[in-house]
Amino acid sequence: MRHAKVADAQSSSERYDRQLRIWGDGGQLRLRNANILILGSGTTATEALRNLVLPGIGQFVVVDDSRVVLSDVNENFFLSPEDIGDLRCRAIAKRAVELNPAVRGEAWGLSAYEYLLHHARLKACASSESFPLPPVFSFPDGSNGLEMARPPPICAFDVVVSSLMSAEAEEELLRICSQESPASLPFAEECTTELSLSAAPPDVREGRGHARRQVPVVFIGSLGFFGWVRLWAGEYCLVDTKPESSPVDLRIANPFAQLLEFASSFDLDSMADSEHCHVPFIVILIKAVCSLRGLTPREAATAAAEGTLDKVFTFPVESDVRQKIKDTVLRMQRSHDEANFEEALANVYRAVGPVRPSEEVVQIMMTASSLPAPSNTFWGLCRALHKFFMSEKALPVRRLTMDMTADTSSYVALQRVYAQKALEDEQKMRKLVDEELRQHTDGATPPPAPSVEELQCFLKNAANIKVIRYPRASEHTFGSASQKLLAAAAQNLSQSMQEPCAGADADESGQHHIPWFIAVLACKAAADKRGRFPGTLPEVTYPTGEPERKPNDATKTACTPAPNQLLGYDADLASDIAAVTEEVKAIEKILGSKLTVAKEIIEQVVRYRGSEFPTTAALIGAVAAQETIKLVCRQFEPLNNTFLWNGTERRGVTLEI
Repeated sequence: MRHAKVADAQSSSERYDRQLRIWGDGGQLRLRNANILILGSGTTATEALRNLVLPGIGQFVVVDDSRVVLSDVNENFFLSPEDIGDLRCRAIAKRAVELNPAVRGEAWGLSAYEYLLHHARLKACASSESFPLPPVFSFPDGSNGLEMARPPPICAFDVVVSSLMSAEAEEELLRICSQESPASLPFAEECTTELSLSAAPPDVREGRGHARRQVPVVFIGSLGFFGWVRLWAGEYCLVDTKPESSPVDLRIANPFAQLLEFASSFDLDSMADSEHCHVPFIVILIKAVCSLRGLTPREAATAAAEGTLDKVFTFPVESDVRQKIKDTVLRMQRSHDEANFEEALANVYRAVGPVRPSEEVVQIMMTASSLPAPSNTFWGLCRALHKFFMSEKALPVRRLTMDMTADTSSYVALQRVYAQKALEDEQKMRKLVDEELRQHTDGATPPPAPSVEELQCFLKNAANIKVIRYPRASEHTFGSASQKLLAAAAQNLSQSMQEPCAGADADESGQHHIPWFIAVLACKAAADKRGRFPGTLPEVTYPTGEPERKPNDATKTACTPAPNQLLGYDADLASDIAAVTEEVKAIEKILGSKLTVAKEIIEQVVRYRGSEFPTTAALIGAVAAQETIKLVCRQFEPLNNTFLWNGTERRGVTLEI
């Protein structure tokens, strides 16, 4: 058995070798334990699912009651003519798990609207006995047509991916995900789990031992050559941002006592040339700064131990400080061939002044300190970090990992100095965190203390922590779109259209994508009222032998646009275009701004007939999967909050709308 586990681990490592280099073993473990809910089974949703299955998510559930028709086969490479008449979610789930045998999948034969309705009944503690139970298909074990006792709640999932739902359904989904609380559900024990800083979705811990979760939602869709990805994650607290570049504070400008003691052990004047050229550049810079301040490193170490170093070591505000340090380093250099002194000259900026946290990190610490008590582990860590910074005038020391010219013994000794200081700072932070997490005056159970790994991860990334606050669910009045942010974007677009010189700037900022997005919103609004997507057939027609599908409501029909299957048939586009135009005017009235949605844009969107072009769906699905993986792995900064793709211009933009 042990050999089997080892072989399985090796196989998994080989299979995911490249992605493990990106998000590591910890990220892959979270991905393997993830449970993703897919609402809808159209082409775009299928592409997103494909890009989630290949990296190795643990399991997924596809919810949809649509049946495969001919147009689905033409647009979706997961489907074949043999699937016509079958439940689309079943065919999609079956083919998806074939891409990765380690992934489990289920297909629920009910519409997204019915699932949300059932969820609302459970929230109200109403009986679900009268609710029709959907057929359930599980893969890869092949169990078909099982009757589900009751669909699990949304809190059982890590991320929800929603595709082409009506505006009303999107608003309801957003409301549910923003207020999800396992303690309020009749079967809370099924989803109440301990959430950790590194593995859990963004949550707010409150109540007596119950975790109140806000489940992230990724709204996706494509229409012809236009596609969109919208993300909502409440208050998203991120530690491991993995920035492209991050300043490393080596504490040269404000050294600690152990580092000064280490620097004092090097006598540059009496060293042989072979030793002189291998002194770490950190030691060279510290000696240069001490020389300019009229101190020896040992005297500075004594001052640091007494807590008076900042009075004798800190440079005044002078414009030529950097040049003075360079001149001092050059005087200590014996030969132009000494690479360590060249490194010292290249890093002089580190000695001019202490590295300060970014404004964003400072704001996060200030916000945390203003809270009466930490609501979760992340804010408890931030409160402790603020106290640490006010005491030490610096963030916790990180272990030394950068390369430099030095002999092995000196470099290892220098690493040991930083490691010892990092351990001391970690122990101090542990005490501060424990104190902060106990500051609950209302008798509630405090948030859990971070594990050793979580605390070390936080200290390693303390200079790059981030908090993203997505719009409140109450602000979303156009499905997943925020009325407040959309109105601001529309106002900016209106002003740019009035100013001739600002047109190019608007195009560069992506504001010219907004009219297309407004046209899509108008199409969905018209679909809700007319019972079909603009440009499609008034009624669904099926090939001979295919079972008839009877949509229960207009919302479901809008979620799954009716395909045009009669050759030579041309729907009454004029009335559909007029209906969409009226919806655009209604949106303009609500936003209080003229959106300048050209007639050509409306006509083009309607003529797409609800089709999800494979090329657009593939791109949008890939972006959606990438954002979902970020949310699951708790690494990298996620989208804030909308990505729009215009295939006619071959351009994609990120906007806050």
